[in-house]
Amino acid sequence: MKYMKLQKQTINLRFISLCLFVLAVMPLQAQKKGTVIEQIVAMVGDEVILQSELQYEINRAKAENQVAVDGNIHSQVIENMLMSKLLKEQAIVDSVIVTEDEVERQLDQRMSQYLRYAGSEEKLEQYFKKSTAEIRNELRDATRDMLIVERMKEEIVKDVKVTPAEVRTNFKEIPQDTLPLMPEKLIIQQITKKPEISEEEKDRIQEKLRNLRDEIYGGASFATMAVLHSEDPGSANKGGELGYTSRTGWVKEFADEAFSLKPGKISKIVQSDYGFHIIQLIDKKGDKVNARHILLKPKIELEYKQKAKNLLDSIRTAILNGETTFEAAAFNYSDDKDTRNNSGVLMNNRTMGAYFQKPELPPIISRNLEGVKEGELSEIFYDDQERVPMYKFFKIKSRIPEHKANLDEDWEIFENMVLTKKKQEVLNDWVAEKIKDTHVEISKNISREGFQHDWDSN
Repeated sequence: MKYMKLQKQTINLRFISLCLFVLAVMPLQAQKKGTVIEQIVAMVGDEVILQSELQYEINRAKAENQVAVDGNIHSQVIENMLMSKLLKEQAIVDSVIVTEDEVERQLDQRMSQYLRYAGSEEKLEQYFKKSTAEIRNELRDATRDMLIVERMKEEIVKDVKVTPAEVRTNFKEIPQDTLPLMPEKLIIQQITKKPEISEEEKDRIQEKLRNLRDEIYGGASFATMAVLHSEDPGSANKGGELGYTSRTGWVKEFADEAFSLKPGKISKIVQSDYGFHIIQLIDKKGDKVNARHILLKPKIELEYKQKAKNLLDSIRTAILNGETTFEAAAFNYSDDKDTRNNSGVLMNNRTMGAYFQKPELPPIISRNLEGVKEGELSEIFYDDQERVPMYKFFKIKSRIPEHKANLDEDWEIFENMVLTKKKQEVLNDWVAEKIKDTHVEISKNISREGFQHDWDSN
């Protein structure tokens, strides 16, 4: 009962944090539309910090730390916000961007997390009296800003490295009686198979796109056609516009066509993993282009789903019968480009290593690994949460039981600890220098006590 009570409290705190975030962002969206005027508490260059933004961050600190916010935490909150605005200001100067696809992927993850905290889509919508689509739209700008700031940080610290000697020295300096108990860790492999698309469905989609292109050539607005017909949730309501993006920001087929166009011209039909597109180039700026597109996603027929599942089942059976290894099968048959050449091993995007702690696993992976032991294969399942739906099965390649932290089994953790420290030092040095030639104004009502940097120095 105590565990259930604690678990419920944790979920409630997460939901409170979610509510505070969404409620803070919604007034900001209204303010951008000119319906709300708010007090500005700080300015960094052309970037402002509003009272509602500050209050949200303070509330989030309360919810996540489960303590009252004291002066020091208040200072940390406002200083973190000042640093984010400084980074965003520099990102604009350096033309640092994120693609709409990256924004949508992050929104997918956030909305999935929020729905889990709320319990259901219905409860989420009842609380905010808005549809999930409206909530998603109102979180989009904040999500984009967050990704841009993170991208700018990465650019500043991209050359920071650590040596094995530094990791060992750092570990020796840690009192052994303070080393934590580490949770179980897993290395997971996967083999995937995408269902084919029937020729009839391809013809249907391409015919529709040809008709849309003819209408545009006849005088219809590409942007209007995108709003009405595109199935890309991230760009359709913007007339299909994707923003300035480098070649590596898009999948190859899309990028090759977009970068070959002249401004105003419309592409041939392009097929990618996401579906079928027609593209219109808006503008070129250096090594980036701004384009809009119309995306149509083909429907996958039941017989082709079954065919993909049967093929994956035969691969799984061959592995179980010893006719091939998992690694060879992944290389020869898996449709996932990111893992096929890596023996099917999934990479942890947070640590950039191969190990996952159980809480880090996406829910769909956790569910399908339930009861699977080291060296065993999971059952086949259909993952429709991917941008490209596909059938999959997993293997647990390695499982490290709960243990006291050590270098042999937790090298990645201690390496990342040292790397994070060095990156923070470099970032702090950059901030200290950047403040000197950036216009910063902070309300006199904001306490400077506890600041690491002298924000009033200029």
